[in-house]
Formats: sequence, structure tokens, C-alpha cells
Amino acid sequence: MRRSADSDAGANPGSIDIVIPTLNEAARLESCLRHLRSAIEDLESRRGAGLAHVWVSDGGSVDSTCRVAEGFGAHVLKDGLKGRGQQLRQGCEAGQGEIVLMLHADAHIRADVLTGLTDTLRSDPSISWGILGGRFDRRRFRMRVLEFLNALRFKFTGVAFGDQGIFARRTQLESVGGVPAIPLMEDVELSLRLVGTGRRYRVGNGLTVSSRRWDERPFFKSFFHVIKICLEYMIRRRRGADIHELSARMYEEYYDRAPMSVD
Repeated sequence: MRRSADSDAGANPGSIDIVIPTLNEAARLESCLRHLRSAIEDLESRRGAGLAHVWVSDGGSVDSTCRVAEGFGAHVLKDGLKGRGQQLRQGCEAGQGEIVLMLHADAHIRADVLTGLTDTLRSDPSISWGILGGRFDRRRFRMRVLEFLNALRFKFTGVAFGDQGIFARRTQLESVGGVPAIPLMEDVELSLRLVGTGRRYRVGNGLTVSSRRWDERPFFKSFFHVIKICLEYMIRRRRGADIHELSARMYEEYYDRAPMSVD
């Protein structure tokens, strides 16, 4: 998986940077990177070597997360930045690929997705960003309903969540200021910024997504809480609230811990 960080990936049509933020994700990251390696091998066997770069932006893990990532040849960024927004921003800025894809450490990518994604973006210049889309690993009815609602939300509002695998052309990502360095709602904020940059696209079931976060809390309580904080964020944002202060407060409430610095 390792590629030279100094190569001019941006000059190579179809080149892609895959960015994964981590914090003590060793157990899940290994499986994620194993699936990702298969997808990269498929892409490069069909379209040529040197197209894919993997960046693991670590938030200060105390387990073997970084060793696992290095074992798979990923570029590991160990600055210990806290918060997914800051980690994603760091990883995206480290690369030069024409396309940027952001994944969660517990996601499993389908083997043919990178090839299909890069081909689609090369053949259709009107597409500027989108999601891979996914299905949950536990096939319970309520999770299938959630998958359906996630797809509808993206289709009709353009709001994407990070576990859907957000991708963008680098030019579009840079035109909106990159990934916002906020601790919570970075995916929603990024979506709202990208909506006006061009046509969005959903690959469809490109990922298998872990349902662990939905299993950790009562399902319906979590479901309505997510809706509440998303609506609150968008309403307050529209009214001119400082997104950094708003995100920090929401982070504190959502995770029930001290506010995170977003300097």
C-alpha cells in the first residue's frame, strides 16, 4: 500500500488518497485495511500502479493502531490531533491525489469500488463529490430501515455522514476550504459546503459499515438524538453561529466529556 509521499499524485488522473482517522482502533483497523488492500490491488491491476495512497491520521492511540497501519504500508500521521475533523483535514492535506476518499476505521470496502469510482469520475466531469454508501454488518430490520433513510437523506438534502464514505475531487475539496477542523459535525458541515460545487453521486453499497455504535446505546434514543443534533446544528449554523464553538459544545454533550479544543 505504501507509495512515495513525494510523488506527483495530483498529476495522475484517477489517483486517489484514502484517509482514515483513528484512535485506539487496532482491532478493527486491521480488517479495514485488509479489505482496502484488495480494493487497491484491483484498481492498480486494471489501471496501473501508483494510483492509491493510504493515510492513517492518528489521534494519539495507546494501543497498536499505528503498528497495524504501518504493517499494511499506510502512511501514518502521528501528530496526535484530537477530533475527527482535524484528523481528516490533516490526512487530506498530506496527499496530492486527484480524488480524496474518507473512511472510518471499522468500514469494509467492496473490492471493486475504487476501480468503479475512479472510472466514473474520469468519465463524468460533472460529478464533484459523493458517497460510497453502505449496508450495516448486522442485517436486522431496523438497520435496513436506517440504511434506506441514510440513502434518502443524501439524495434529497445532500447531507452525508462519515460512515457513508465521503469522497470528493481534490479541486472541489480545496475550493470549500478542505475538511472543517471541528470535533463533531465535520461530515455534515463538509456536505453543506460541497452541495453547491457540482453534481453529487452515490455509488451504492460500496461499504459494509459496523453497527457497533448503534448497539452501544438504546437504538431509538440514539436515532432521535442524531436527528436532533443534526437539525440543531444546521439551524444554528444558518442563523450565524460560530461553527467551532457550536461543534465543541455538541461534542461535549454527545460524548459527555470535556469540551475539545478546536484551535
